[in-house]
Amino acid sequence: APMQTASGARVGLVAVERLPFFALNYETLQLFSVLLGYYADGVEAGQETRAVLARVPACPTDFALDLVRLTRIRNSADIHSAMVALVFEDNGRGADMFAQVKRLKRNMDLAWEPRVPGRLVVLSLLPLAGAAAVEGYLVRLEGALQAQFGAGFVASHVTTHIAHLGSASAEDALAQLIGRCHA
Repeated sequence: APMQTASGARVGLVAVERLPFFALNYETLQLFSVLLGYYADGVEAGQETRAVLARVPACPTDFALDLVRLTRIRNSADIHSAMVALVFEDNGRGADMFAQVKRLKRNMDLAWEPRVPGRLVVLSLLPLAGAAAVEGYLVRLEGALQAQFGAGFVASHVTTHIAHLGSASAEDALAQLIGRCHA
């Protein structure tokens, strides 16, 4: 079975030496094909992930890999994803709000805390999230901060930055978003 990426590149070949006869059915072959494709995409994504890490060396590898995969899904299947950066003042109240937002992270989101001098930043990768989902995410977080601290983003000097994936390369999108966090 060929190990073929979503872009059509062949990165390997798998030969099955033994397989029970009753396992040779459509469902098994389909699952095998999906698993091989996922693995092959991971191999190909390794090159793109290295490009992200070269551009933003502090980025965790798992964050870079998911960013590359979600950018590819956006470009190939038109399924939206986004990155959201929340920037807090590096003081007592800002640190408390920062900690609260980190606790409110959804299980499916991947978060990273890039180092930005004088600020606390949480950057969340929101898979399968279009504009409405991003807006809902921000409303939920702001509501939680309002309930806990009596103030929303504006009153608390929390800055939000959003990058929808797909219009730029993964490394450009991440570098631009982090650049906006410094401003």
